[in-house]
Amino acid sequence: MVNIRICNDIPIRWRVTRLGNEISLSDFDLKLIMQGPLLTRIIDAYVVDGSVLKWVFHASEQSRPGCYSFSLMLSQAGKPVYCIDGDQILNLVTDSALECNVHCVEMYSDLQIPANGMSAYEIAVLNGFKGTEEEFAKLLVSGIMSDTIRRIVSLTKSEYDSIAEKDPATMYVIVSKNETE
Repeated sequence: MVNIRICNDIPIRWRVTRLGNEISLSDFDLKLIMQGPLLTRIIDAYVVDGSVLKWVFHASEQSRPGCYSFSLMLSQAGKPVYCIDGDQILNLVTDSALECNVHCVEMYSDLQIPANGMSAYEIAVLNGFKGTEEEFAKLLVSGIMSDTIRRIVSLTKSEYDSIAEKDPATMYVIVSKNETE
């Protein structure tokens, strides 16, 4: 958390990635909320630049010193997809001796596992699948899946070989942990 003297315009940049990859925030409906001492306010004046959300916490909006947090809600077609919280991001202070020499507050959030869960494709990629999402979808509908398959488990060949009794309702996907295996 950074200390910033009250009554100064404060530029804020919030970069959001998903699993370390850039996402386009313009693909979502955004709701940015600021919470501070005796205050919860929706911020409407922001700019989206790829995976970065930019806005200014104007001096005229700073009525009380104290700790401020931000929440970002991302939705698509009216359905919530993600909610990200930036807790205790900045502290407005009245004493310039407490102030940090900060010209812009930088925030960063990396969505590791979204609230709605990872897709089967994302899990497959994390476990070594090298194809595109379209190739993965074709794999699933090409007869590999059936009404009897209840779950998919990815594991190495040695992990698969160590299973004494294989579950007939499980599809086992053998993946390589590294390129030389």
